[in-house]
Amino acid sequence: MERGPATSVPELVGCTISHYTFLSRIGAGGHGEVYLAEDERLHRQVAIKVLSPHLLADERARRRFRQEALTLSKLNHPNIATIHDFESTSDRDLLVMEFVPGETLSERIQGRALPESDAVNLGIQLMQGLTAAHAQGIIHRDLKPGNLRVTPDGHLKILDYGLAQFSATTAADLPTRTGGATGTPFDGTPGYMAPEQLRGLPADERTDLYSAGEILFEMATGRRPFSAPNTFLLVDQILNQPPSELRAINGSVSLQLEEIVLRALEKDPDQRYQRAKDFEAALRRLARRGPRSSKPPSARPSVKYYGWVAASTVVVVTLWHLFSPEPAPAVLAFNPRDWVLVADVVDASGESQKVLREALTLALQQSRHVNVLPRERVVAALQRMERPAHAALDEATGLELCRRENAKVLLAPAIEAAADGWRITVRALDAGGHLLFVQRAAVGSIEGVLASVDELAGRVRHALGESVAQIADSRPLAQVTTHSTKALERYSRAVDEAARGNLSEAEASLRAALDIDPDFAMAHFQLARVYLKRGVALEERRHLEEAYKRRARLTDRERHQIEADYYDNRDEYQKAEQSLRTLVGLYPDDANGRYELGLGLAYNGKTTEALVQIREALRIDPFLSPAYSRLALLLAEANQNTEALTVFDQAAQRNLVTPELRWGRGMAFFGLDQPVKARDEFDAMARSAQQSERVIGQLYSTGLLIYEGRFAAVAGDLDGAIRADRQSSHTYSERFRRYQLGRLALLQGNQREALQQAREMTTGEDVRVEHFHHAGHLQTLAGAIESAEGTLKRLRGMWKERPNAFTQSCTFQLEGEIAARRGHGDRASHLFKEADAAFPTYHAHVELAQLAERRSDWQSAAAEWRQVVAARGAILRHGFPVDVVIADLQLARANARLGRIADARAGYSRVIAAWQNSDDKSLRSRVLEESIRLSDGRMR
Repeated sequence: MERGPATSVPELVGCTISHYTFLSRIGAGGHGEVYLAEDERLHRQVAIKVLSPHLLADERARRRFRQEALTLSKLNHPNIATIHDFESTSDRDLLVMEFVPGETLSERIQGRALPESDAVNLGIQLMQGLTAAHAQGIIHRDLKPGNLRVTPDGHLKILDYGLAQFSATTAADLPTRTGGATGTPFDGTPGYMAPEQLRGLPADERTDLYSAGEILFEMATGRRPFSAPNTFLLVDQILNQPPSELRAINGSVSLQLEEIVLRALEKDPDQRYQRAKDFEAALRRLARRGPRSSKPPSARPSVKYYGWVAASTVVVVTLWHLFSPEPAPAVLAFNPRDWVLVADVVDASGESQKVLREALTLALQQSRHVNVLPRERVVAALQRMERPAHAALDEATGLELCRRENAKVLLAPAIEAAADGWRITVRALDAGGHLLFVQRAAVGSIEGVLASVDELAGRVRHALGESVAQIADSRPLAQVTTHSTKALERYSRAVDEAARGNLSEAEASLRAALDIDPDFAMAHFQLARVYLKRGVALEERRHLEEAYKRRARLTDRERHQIEADYYDNRDEYQKAEQSLRTLVGLYPDDANGRYELGLGLAYNGKTTEALVQIREALRIDPFLSPAYSRLALLLAEANQNTEALTVFDQAAQRNLVTPELRWGRGMAFFGLDQPVKARDEFDAMARSAQQSERVIGQLYSTGLLIYEGRFAAVAGDLDGAIRADRQSSHTYSERFRRYQLGRLALLQGNQREALQQAREMTTGEDVRVEHFHHAGHLQTLAGAIESAEGTLKRLRGMWKERPNAFTQSCTFQLEGEIAARRGHGDRASHLFKEADAAFPTYHAHVELAQLAERRSDWQSAAAEWRQVVAARGAILRHGFPVDVVIADLQLARANARLGRIADARAGYSRVIAAWQNSDDKSLRSRVLEESIRLSDGRMR
């Protein structure tokens, strides 16, 4: 398997395809590699971009690649790289371009400011190229120094139109043009994207001009205008913070160049240069006249713009107050990111009740100034207040809940019949019950609720201190939810039922919503989460895919949530983590977002960071029950068992003990070598009302039996549980049980049964990376190396298709096991270390310990076995619990060899205690004999 760009060089260098001979690789990116080649027909050097082999099965990627060729073929300009040819075969897509000698602009800058005359000259050439492209209706969308090449004589060429799209007006005139637009609105390089791109809005010519402004800024100062340490902070800077003054970084920058660049970097596209020709003209004037020594009276157009915003804000506020019949009689002390609670509608009848509450909540959740208490938190608080499960959240209850949850404002919506339809009223009260303000809107029919709520939510947000500009960024509810009030009403019911844990009722309501509006993305998403909790993996994946297809219709918050779950389900953990980082960057007080970011970090092997995020989620919402459960689980898996028990106690003090929390507590007791207490917790979990929780409890109770060596009691249980899993479509637990059954078969010398289980694990739909990893492990242990190589090939394919640290680790691990079984110890050792570096697991340490034993390197063997023993929790959760006993035994033997008699004796004692009821009496006898010999001084 190719592990990176370097390993792919020999594949094409020296080869001839068609009449092009590949000379060397000169660049690489996420979608392909660029080679220097010789055109044998015309005897010239060309650059050939080759689509990455792992994308050949991705029709969207191939369409984008072909679209790049079509786009470039329409451009003929000295400042744009010329397209010569495009070839497509069954196993190759090639884009043949003009070879531009020299260096990229990023290589030229390298953190150093260019002379102003050079920056201006290159800026003029960039504008000339953009003018030509924009004239054809083509927007680049990914301008950055790395996509600009400068020849030795200072000539600039624009490269890489892989993310280009046609402008809205041009695309509308081209109904037959292939592809129309390539990519989604959010494609690009975050550090050089315009604010409207980051918001997922359509790009136009001014989007490229913003990126050009960033490039000029970097040429003039050697630094980017925005350079936060991570993506979500970078996005926040671009959206909300002004760039630095260029002269504060580089005092030699002229006032005129600073004005030009800062105008290009205006956040409002209307305040930037509107055409590349205008941008070019400003640069040419500077080049002709030279820099002036003093700042002109009207230095920045944005001063006028912000003055206009202030004036328009006054006008809007005045109009709102004129048409609001009731003034605000109480003083509002609302700070940015304070919390509000939306009450139920208690004085209206019919299905409009839940529609209004849900619509107002969704509209307000687009704000980054106002935090809305999520429904799960509201339901949990009502349960703690001992209110009936289906009781309405009326005004009195809402005020009490505000005081408990530290919410500043209660929003009490109401709807009543009027002569011309309906009238909606939203009363805002502080936690003491004092009226703050009232907003009203008229609705002609119930179907008009969504548009009216958009208007009302804007008024409420402004009354709470949010700016008009921020409110204007929000999207209408009908665009980001559903056009149907009936579908939204069913969705609202489902949200309530899911928050109460009534999954069957939630599923029924979500299906009803989708019957009305099959394109309701959030209904698909919530239904996927219901199936996740129920352990029905295939249905979860199906609805996640449906939600993901429709994510462009959602708010930023919801889109990032869906992307994270979708990527996680596809084992693309790094992409999932990035989506969640962006979500938390946009909404830092979203406790669920931080909790899910913690999960994403854990899936990427970043346990320390994961613990930080989950603890922060609990700081925001101390009653976020799933966060306690996952925190205890992660701590136990990291061998921090005492802390895990402390987390359980903290949750218990808040009456938040759940079956899932007992999972973490059981893991902690196991880590502390208290299997009896661990079994009590797992058995309690197995009695849960939720099927998915029962399955987990049963899995871990079985794991304890395996740990104790009670194999006769396990085999029959596993067979029955596998049949039940298959009937319930619990594919994940079915495959994990098959791995356990395969390991048991190997202990009994039945290689055929183990290989059968390995085949079953990798057959059917929704086979995950860990399933291939476990199947390959069974195959190597059974000596079926050819079968293991077939599994390794499939793992490599998954790594190519969806590269992430976990898949990389599993691939290296299996490759190392195959090398070790073939006697290639040095290569195997290297691969195991690479696997552990990519994503730490106990498997690598088991194999490294065994390699050290073969070399009689008892010091290294003991060190590796100690790592395995310390991973007791991870082995119980992800592996075969007998490995804990084996690690204790082998560590005791290594310690005996090293003369550490007390440590060796303690290890033997642990093994004897663990296997006191084991079916394998012979092994227990051997261990007892070794322990006695050690005590007599006869074993060393």
